[in-house]
Amino acid sequence: MSFSVLSCGRSFSVLLIHLPLANNIVRRAIGGFMQQNYGWGNRRAVKKLEKTAKLVEKLAPVYAEMTDEQLAAQTNVFKTRIAEGETLDKLLPEAFAVCREAATRVLGQRHYFVQILGGIALHRGMVCQMATGEGKTLTETLPAYLNALSGKGVHIVTVNEYLAKRDMEWMGKVYRFLGLTVGVTLHDDSSLAKQRAYACDITYGTNSEFGFDYLRDNGVLSKEARMQRGHNFAIIDEVDSILIDEARNPLIISRPGDEDESKAYEKARRVVSRSLTSVGYVDSDGNICDERGNIVEENGKFAFLNRRSDYDEDESAVREKTVATPGYVREDGNEKKDASKVFDYIVDLKERTVRLTERGIYKVEQEYNVGNLYSPANFKLTYYIDNALRAKALYKEGVDYIREGNEIILIDANTGRKMEGRRLSDGLHEAVEAKSGIMPRPQNKTIASITLQNYFRLFNKISGMTGTAKTEEEEFNTIYNLDVVAIPTHRPMIREDEPDRIYGLREVKLNAIVAEIARRHATGQPLLVGTTSVDSSNELSRLLKKAGLKHNVLNAVNHKQEAEIIAQAGEFGAITVATNMAGRGTDILLGGNPDFYARREMKQLRYTDEQVEIGTSVVSGDEETTKLQETFKQLKDKYKISTEANRQKVLEVGGLCVIGTERHDARRIDDQLRGRAGRQGDPGHSMFFVSMQDDLLRIFGDSRKQMLMSLFSGQKEDEPMQMRILDKFIESAQKRVEGMYYTARKNTLRYDDVNNLQRRAIFAERNRLLDGNDVHGEVLEMAQEFARKVLESSCGGETDVAKWDLDSVNAMLNRFLKGNDSTFYYVYYNGLYNDYDQPILTADNVKSARQVCDLIAERVTKMLEWRSSQPTRPGDIDFVDAERIVLLRTMDRLWIDHTDALDNLRDGIGLQAIGQRDPLTEYKRQAFEMFEKLNDMIKFETVGTLISVQFRASRRYTRRIKYDPSINPTLVRNGPCPCGSGLKYKNCCFGKVPEEVILASGEVSVEAVDESDFLPDQAAQGDETELQNGTAQAENTDQQQTDNGPLVGKRKWEAAQAERRNKKANAQNAKGNNKK
Repeated sequence: MSFSVLSCGRSFSVLLIHLPLANNIVRRAIGGFMQQNYGWGNRRAVKKLEKTAKLVEKLAPVYAEMTDEQLAAQTNVFKTRIAEGETLDKLLPEAFAVCREAATRVLGQRHYFVQILGGIALHRGMVCQMATGEGKTLTETLPAYLNALSGKGVHIVTVNEYLAKRDMEWMGKVYRFLGLTVGVTLHDDSSLAKQRAYACDITYGTNSEFGFDYLRDNGVLSKEARMQRGHNFAIIDEVDSILIDEARNPLIISRPGDEDESKAYEKARRVVSRSLTSVGYVDSDGNICDERGNIVEENGKFAFLNRRSDYDEDESAVREKTVATPGYVREDGNEKKDASKVFDYIVDLKERTVRLTERGIYKVEQEYNVGNLYSPANFKLTYYIDNALRAKALYKEGVDYIREGNEIILIDANTGRKMEGRRLSDGLHEAVEAKSGIMPRPQNKTIASITLQNYFRLFNKISGMTGTAKTEEEEFNTIYNLDVVAIPTHRPMIREDEPDRIYGLREVKLNAIVAEIARRHATGQPLLVGTTSVDSSNELSRLLKKAGLKHNVLNAVNHKQEAEIIAQAGEFGAITVATNMAGRGTDILLGGNPDFYARREMKQLRYTDEQVEIGTSVVSGDEETTKLQETFKQLKDKYKISTEANRQKVLEVGGLCVIGTERHDARRIDDQLRGRAGRQGDPGHSMFFVSMQDDLLRIFGDSRKQMLMSLFSGQKEDEPMQMRILDKFIESAQKRVEGMYYTARKNTLRYDDVNNLQRRAIFAERNRLLDGNDVHGEVLEMAQEFARKVLESSCGGETDVAKWDLDSVNAMLNRFLKGNDSTFYYVYYNGLYNDYDQPILTADNVKSARQVCDLIAERVTKMLEWRSSQPTRPGDIDFVDAERIVLLRTMDRLWIDHTDALDNLRDGIGLQAIGQRDPLTEYKRQAFEMFEKLNDMIKFETVGTLISVQFRASRRYTRRIKYDPSINPTLVRNGPCPCGSGLKYKNCCFGKVPEEVILASGEVSVEAVDESDFLPDQAAQGDETELQNGTAQAENTDQQQTDNGPLVGKRKWEAAQAERRNKKANAQNAKGNNKK
């Protein structure tokens, strides 16, 4: 007899006695108790929400009696009470009741009691698990309205721009009715449009666009250019998709690099496809397996354990070479053979990695004619080969990406949607382009990046909604400090969920799916068939066409017809094949959607989108509004008759049937697919078809797989297996994948937390500089650091002045402090220093390194003070403003380089484990040292730029804005263009107004002095000229501008330049004649 303690709650535990005879009974009791205890925890949370929700319901009659004007006026009443110190929690029952009544009047939809529960949970910063069809979009209006009353803004985050725009237009009617402003930020919006959206009380957008706008805000050069106004409260729709699934991929803003590497990528592709042909695969246990996970022997013949002979495939269909474990091929007995002599490269599908073997390395070295592929000199070569291998072995068209014209578009594995504008990083996207026969673009350079975890941590409060959150409760709590509550459904769930039907072979499974679809379609039952990739949906579509079954396909290729396909998916006899239903945001109504059909016919009748939106609103208005509403109502009533009749027919055959063609990596995605059936108490049916050759079981199945395969030996090929042990096997595979992804997300976050500290420090400093008035004092403080680095570079780090070569040191100091031409020195500091031809350091003034450093710092300080004291010339930018601009641009440029350096450090830090050192600890240490060097370089380069370059206002940087007729109502073809370019309107923005015109931004341009624009020393001194903004003006410029106009100095300078060029040409000719 043995004893152990099993925790069963927070406050107590039970003693479990392991008795052999009573073991099963005790386990069942404990299992039931744990399930009951889990239910109690959720019920307790719901009970707390119900107390507040009942207060909201009690207030309903009060606001129902108010007129529209009285109801809308409550918003200002609430704002006044908040300004007087009342909390949002205290205001919640009244605000929720007002918003609920407004939705009833405006949308014709009233929040159910369970939606009020969800709204309260969202306001309290929780994750709500609400079943599909329970009205999550309407639920979010309650907390959004309440929190928007504070005036600090509310972000509502969706998974795609279609939903963001739809929800803004749909729910925006409620907010506007109550006197709030609502906007949406989209990818293609201008900066001005985004500023207006973020200035609204409630802003809709996608998670990626919110994150990118945050990064863009931290790259602007003026505070007026910032778009976002803070991070107060965010409500995240499909929160598991955004905070869990997409958390592995950081948001990265990049720009095209300068180097054209297309030929290098193309050659790597040719080498990989032509020479590296023998490939080995590794399954989850390191077994030798083929693409489908079947155990094989070295000789290439299949060795299925206990399988019938009729399961074997023709050996000619098998790839030419067999597959191997990392490093070894198993032979008979315990003897092993080195796989690096047999295969060119090894692919680990579980870890998604590829590596060359010795044989593959030798082939690449022969192709490129190099002695050692992995020598430092061949670093770029291995980079191209590795990416070409990964593109070939790990990325499949129709699964990971699709090709549209000359563009590779990635596919979201969780939603099946196209991710337009996204590119794989580190040269991988370019390798995929080369693999697909597309000319690779120049590789992008990272400008700024942030993970979604750290972006949403910026908010004071976040909450979210999804249909599947309980399976990820631990991660929500650990990473985001969010509690999860499951909200009960409005009506009882009566959907029937069948056990999985499991087959041995994938081909047999697909035939069984087609047969089941045909059987149910014969009764008229609508079917939704879920697949995991575009490739799978197309394959199933071909089989359905062959069987003569008419159907619709919804995937990343034809996503534009999504609304129409989903609206018809609940019709009697409909068959819909969809690639992942997560984040689709549209309910499937049994019998069809009369609203959609009415909208579609109004558009067919040539009504505009705006008129359709007005027609769908229930807010009273003018005569035109009333007519549009009547038209929509008539069309809807017409379609309602047919859809209601169809609904009854669908109910009679069992409602919507959902068929999953295979299990997804995450249980959540499977639950989301099931949830499409049985919404709002409707009947429904769901089932999954699985084969032992599916990717999930092939890659992530455990050691029991071969034993379980033996179960099919006595089974007919077309008969499925339904056993508890097989269900457990599938569930364990999914948990293994989820655990692996969770570890990857945690690992990503742990390293990004280090970057995040530095990122927030840099961004906080940028914002302080943008909001401040004067940075001159800070620039002067940087002079000491500048002097230290100048001296360190000049003397090679030697601190003993007796060992210095003063001539060499002075030469270096002249380079930093005087420039490469005497004109450079006289331009800026004529009168301040007259020692251009004299050494800065002599034997008399060099006492110690510290003393010399102070001497240089004093000199630099005087130079900066002198420049800041000079009057601003026409066309110049004020030096104080230039200091801020230079500091910001230097910080941005060096931060980009620092970000790249951190990425490189992260890529190679894992090697520290070989030396028994913790990679994360080493990363923190080295990243901190790099950050200190970054701060030093910012100071050094800022001061160096300020003492050696010119500044002038530039009109080269432009931005597009909407034309405002109120500013310039009349436009004349031969008149000046309103954009401020100085050109005539007909030669500039004619044809673009009123849509868009170009407005010069007036940003500051920093340009280095070009020595070719200066006069020789003698001419400069004899004419007593100074250079200003690329023009030579007399020393008494102000007087000349008064007497003769501002162009006199410029004309003289142009004449002097022409004379100088002639003299230079004559001198060169004379020199050439002398050589002859």
